[in-house]
Amino acid sequence: MPLVAMDLRSTHDTGVARYGRSLLAAVAAPARAAGFRLLVVVRDGAQAATHDLLVGQECADTHKIVGIPGDTGFLRDSGVLRSLLTRRRVDLYHSTHYVVDLACPVPYVFTVHDLLRWRFPRLTASDEDFVKTYGKQCLHDLWSEILDPNRGPSAQAARAAPAELDPSCGVFARGFAVLTRRLVRSASHVVTVSEATAREMAELVPPPGGSIVVPGGVDTDVFRPRGRGEIDAARTAHRLVGPYVLYVGLAHRGKRLPWLIRELVGARPGLPPDTRFLVVGGHAERDEETRRAVEALDAADFVRFAGRVDDDDLAALYTGATACLSASVGEGSHLPSQEALACGCEVVAPDLPALRETTAGHAHLYSPGRAGLPGSLVTGLLDGTVPARARGYAPGSWHDSAVRLIACWESILGGRNGVLPPSPLS
Repeated sequence: MPLVAMDLRSTHDTGVARYGRSLLAAVAAPARAAGFRLLVVVRDGAQAATHDLLVGQECADTHKIVGIPGDTGFLRDSGVLRSLLTRRRVDLYHSTHYVVDLACPVPYVFTVHDLLRWRFPRLTASDEDFVKTYGKQCLHDLWSEILDPNRGPSAQAARAAPAELDPSCGVFARGFAVLTRRLVRSASHVVTVSEATAREMAELVPPPGGSIVVPGGVDTDVFRPRGRGEIDAARTAHRLVGPYVLYVGLAHRGKRLPWLIRELVGARPGLPPDTRFLVVGGHAERDEETRRAVEALDAADFVRFAGRVDDDDLAALYTGATACLSASVGEGSHLPSQEALACGCEVVAPDLPALRETTAGHAHLYSPGRAGLPGSLVTGLLDGTVPARARGYAPGSWHDSAVRLIACWESILGGRNGVLPPSPLS
């Protein structure tokens, strides 16, 4: 039985982390049926929760879990993991995150969720932000490994970086682009989460080994319309008296949450006076630019920060909301929009290729950056002049994604069913 190491580690518990966990839950049983054993790689301390997931799929006897201590940061330089892959004779390493150890000793597949950092380098994390998360040493390592012009292969890779990534963009933005190109060139396959990202890959950094779309899905056992009792309980817990709209996710620069706050505050005179904007997810309340926007607009009573909530609470909040909003300059798929639609919640989002694809005509899309449109769409949804679109949305299935993932592994390892099935998004 081929052994695949499936690495679920991610920097934050965000959409990338949900993608990895959900994909594992969907693929565990079909992988065993297809003759694969999995070695599930997690951060040290996450073994118990992952074991519970495998037990739920009745696969704990076939698939094993290993925690990697001392994860050194963005470059994923782990001697412990390299030794493990060699010692266990792993046939294929699959990362659900953006990066792979540059010295990975076995064939690998890695996942490109979007090319936001590549296309908009000035909207990615600054070097100062990077240091806050990973430390000065990791920034130095990134420079030494990727961008130092005096180091053989790295010098060639650095010259291949996109022309738009000049030194003024900072070490992290330039280093990420070069790292992505190097990993793509050496990968057995690249997984993307949407056809839109696959097209961008083909244009900007084509994978020599090919790519496959393994989209995110929605667990409709969880993300489904909730009843009045659950909605009322969620409203009470978050002190919501009147109508509310949601933002779900982090506040990275490319997400443009401060811009969205300004748009909604500008539309506030036309909204019912008890309308609130509820920001759900990790760390948005700690983002300095977001805090400054709320303070400058005197909107502390209008913008509420819920922090992290569990999935049942989130499903109830989606169901009761007027809309779930986004303002990103780029996305790979945007799981919150899909989850919201599955709960019957209207979605107001920028007109991006990935969002057109994954919301399938059921979202209210506006020209990215067009001032006034998010607020007017929310106003129209509240007063009934903008017709609802969420009804009839059919979210993608994690099971279909698992089928495509297994076919990818089989095509690389020469399995009996190595022909990739049609994309579920085509």
